[in-house]
Amino acid sequence: MKKIYLIILFLLVFFSSFAQKYRVSGYVYDVKTKESLIGATIYNPNTKQGTITNAYGFYSFSSKDNNLTIEISFVGYQKQTITLNLKKDTIIDLYLSASTDLQEVVITDKIYEQRFVRENIPGKIEVSPQMVMKMPTLTGEADLLKAIQMLPGVKSGTEGTTGLYVRGGNIDENLYLIDGIEVYNPNHLMGFISAFNTDAIKTINFYKGGFPSEFGGRVSSVMDVRMNDGNNQKIKGDVSIGLISAKLNVEGPIIKDKTTFSLSARRTYLDLLLKPIIAYENKQNDENLDFAYHFYDINAKIKHHFSTKNTLTASFYMGNDSYGFSDDDEGSGYDKTNTDVKWGNIIATLDFTHQFSAALFSNVSLSYNRYKSLITSSYESIGRYTYTSTYDFNSGIEDITLKNNYNYYLNAWNSFNFGINYIFHHYTPETTQSYSTTNGNYDTKPYLFKNQENAHEFVAYIEDIMTFGDKLSLREGLRLDFYIVNNTTHTSIQPRLSARYSIMDNISLKVSYAMMNQNIHLLANGIFSLPTDLWIPVTKNIKPITSHQVSCGTFLQLFNGIDFSLEGYYKILNNVIDYKDGISSFNNSDGWEDKVAQGDGKAYGMEFTAQRNKGKITGWISYTLSWSKRKYPNGEINNGEEFYDRFDARHQFNAALSWEINKRWDITAAFVINSGSRTNVAIAQYYIPDYNNYGALVDVYGAKNNFRLPSYQRLDLSIANHKTTKHGIRTWSLNVYNAYNHKNAFFVTTTNKPNKLKAICIMPIIPTISYSYKF
Repeated sequence: MKKIYLIILFLLVFFSSFAQKYRVSGYVYDVKTKESLIGATIYNPNTKQGTITNAYGFYSFSSKDNNLTIEISFVGYQKQTITLNLKKDTIIDLYLSASTDLQEVVITDKIYEQRFVRENIPGKIEVSPQMVMKMPTLTGEADLLKAIQMLPGVKSGTEGTTGLYVRGGNIDENLYLIDGIEVYNPNHLMGFISAFNTDAIKTINFYKGGFPSEFGGRVSSVMDVRMNDGNNQKIKGDVSIGLISAKLNVEGPIIKDKTTFSLSARRTYLDLLLKPIIAYENKQNDENLDFAYHFYDINAKIKHHFSTKNTLTASFYMGNDSYGFSDDDEGSGYDKTNTDVKWGNIIATLDFTHQFSAALFSNVSLSYNRYKSLITSSYESIGRYTYTSTYDFNSGIEDITLKNNYNYYLNAWNSFNFGINYIFHHYTPETTQSYSTTNGNYDTKPYLFKNQENAHEFVAYIEDIMTFGDKLSLREGLRLDFYIVNNTTHTSIQPRLSARYSIMDNISLKVSYAMMNQNIHLLANGIFSLPTDLWIPVTKNIKPITSHQVSCGTFLQLFNGIDFSLEGYYKILNNVIDYKDGISSFNNSDGWEDKVAQGDGKAYGMEFTAQRNKGKITGWISYTLSWSKRKYPNGEINNGEEFYDRFDARHQFNAALSWEINKRWDITAAFVINSGSRTNVAIAQYYIPDYNNYGALVDVYGAKNNFRLPSYQRLDLSIANHKTTKHGIRTWSLNVYNAYNHKNAFFVTTTNKPNKLKAICIMPIIPTISYSYKF
């Protein structure tokens, strides 16, 4: 059977190579900024075949007719139709104008709108950066990850944080990419703010199923974020000031039509705001305390066109958090405590693209990626004796990545994506050092614990995309992963398959299967993103996580750009880890394998979405019905019995709507209501007396995650006022988080009353205001 399948596939590819006559290729740009447009549609209305631009704005299209009519469209731009009289292969760059009439785009941009129906990847969502900018937020600043939490199949986990739990997956099972390079820790402020500066984002593609073969390394979702290349014609930018941070974005040409730059920077000023408050408290209470926290991030990019066929891009990202605390106590002696905590990411990339021919496009990239956390704590006491103690903690991961990717456009209905990658991983899960001295002499020999691992990862992938007329589209792929660590090779063969069949022009059925593999685990201390969270590679005993996901759905487009989708999924997870019963956290990474258990999971559900991307009112409404379960058969958790995952949520309803009242005012509302998360609650207590007859009450727990918290609900609002000035546009924004001040349970505790629990709430109504100016 396999031989017959391969013969048929070979014949299709062989004979299809004779179907083309001429080829048209080039790039699609914004006519004013000369910024390349990723995902623009090029469509032949006569043959009803088309293509889309790749991650660099490149397209390639073939025709067996001399006279070729093509339609070029992109969301927010006026559609363009051109006719070409072909006598040979032709290279032509295409330019689109941004529309000033949104209603006109709704009518004329029909082909792009049909992408929702024609796209052959169920589970893929193209997120608009403009919609993210409008979403109300906790801090008054647009946050990409919090906007993603409003999508169907995605749960936020801990209130206020940016964690993503996608279709029953865990927080470490999501792949975050900036221009194709992984970000290990996408959070600031312990997870309350994401590391993505929305002002610098060009496109956002979010995958929760039907994963293309080029993506791997995580098992639940992929977020592919591409940053701005920079305006090719003139200097542009914007500056904004919010409740806790300020940011600046500038872009423009270095050499017109040749070299562009884009620079974005952001910094909090919580440390400056808190300083006078701390000084006042110290004066009132006769104390000498100091506390400071801030974060910053920088995105920089330079792109140079050597020719129409060769470009070189250098990009850089740095994001860091810094926390400091000190306490000086001057009494009969002198005592001082200092704690400094720093953590952050660095990413540097060189990316060279080359067009070999009208049909073959490639890029080669070399990148360096580092995540690191540092904790230093010291205590000094000066009195009769001078005593000091010091504790240092370091953790991190470094990657050097070489990628070589290709897009090969065989003909009008068949194209290939393929490539090879090599990644060198250097893991430092934990380095700790501690010592103490008395009068300058060591009390004990300084203790040093250092844990390091190196790993080599080799990846090869191929994907064939075939479109048979207007009805059927297939995407078949295979990904091979070889992961070598501690002289052990973990091999993974990951098949991928997606298909779309159009019942009518505006109705399609989509189905997909994808296997994913993950060679790294996150050991987390708690519910927040902390610098003590450790990334650990797989070992001989701890296997990689794998997932098998099947999804299918119906996709329907109605008038005025209103889309409906009903999608179901079933996902099997193998080798997921959790701490064994009785172990809530770890002290260090030494012997961590003995503290965790590996088991299996399954998640399944249904997602309904109605969305509108054009017009004065845009947004979406979604409902998710889902189940998520875990089982550890060795009996190390819940006696080997199946139990519901902590973030299992039966019902979830999300709505995000934005109303552009006029050019000066717009209002955005986001509403969420879902079943509460699960937690462990004691089902009984017993008394153990001691010899003084004081004794203690001991809690008795039943099944793991045996209690569901009350349902969660929240309404967020944002109102923005824009005014056009001589040199740009200024905007005032008012954000209200939890607008009607609903008391959502963060966790519950026991009380002195039988069968009574107390809910603790931490997020009341929070209003914020921000100012921005675009020039």
